[in-house]
Amino acid sequence: MGILGVKDGTEGVFAAIEEGNYNLAAWRAATTIMAIMALKRSNMEELRTTDEKLGELLKHFDYKLTSIRGVSTAIAAGLISEIGDISRFSKPAKLARYSGVAPITQASGKSEAQFADTRGNKALHHIFYSLALSLISVSQSKKARNIYFHNYFQKKVYEGKTKRQALNCLQRRLVNIIWGMMTYNTEYRNPELQLIEELDKSKKKMI
Repeated sequence: MGILGVKDGTEGVFAAIEEGNYNLAAWRAATTIMAIMALKRSNMEELRTTDEKLGELLKHFDYKLTSIRGVSTAIAAGLISEIGDISRFSKPAKLARYSGVAPITQASGKSEAQFADTRGNKALHHIFYSLALSLISVSQSKKARNIYFHNYFQKKVYEGKTKRQALNCLQRRLVNIIWGMMTYNTEYRNPELQLIEELDKSKKKMI
């Protein structure tokens, strides 16, 4: 017998969850199995089936995280698994601290520096970090995977931040978005897009 009171293995976990006999521990077990399988399997058909089953499991939680272009079912499952009960976080800032995304500011004399909070949930921090990197990535044809988040990142760089700082800003932005979507069960809506080229034109007009 396995940890869910059913036979060990993926099918047993899925059966228990689909019958309604699931809780956060069961969900963590299921997503862990899925992650291991995804890493070890090279057979694309098995991977496709695994992803489909994971997508079915996501429906139990009524979250619409995959409405963000670039958020796969595996990423959505990881976020839900690590965050758990979203009501534990009354505001995005608390989720940011929990995930280690909120920076710690240390002042010395007239200067101050910001450092990553290593006390946060390392697994969740890794998910947000990996997601941010994937969202600003571009294809060989230079097409952004997600033009909205790529543009947000470029805008922060344009404003004078280093690429590392801009990536941190994007992670923090993602925390706000994920918190809102999980708290209110909403779909993601793309914001109004203002390209860097447009900012340049506006700046030149002001000079």
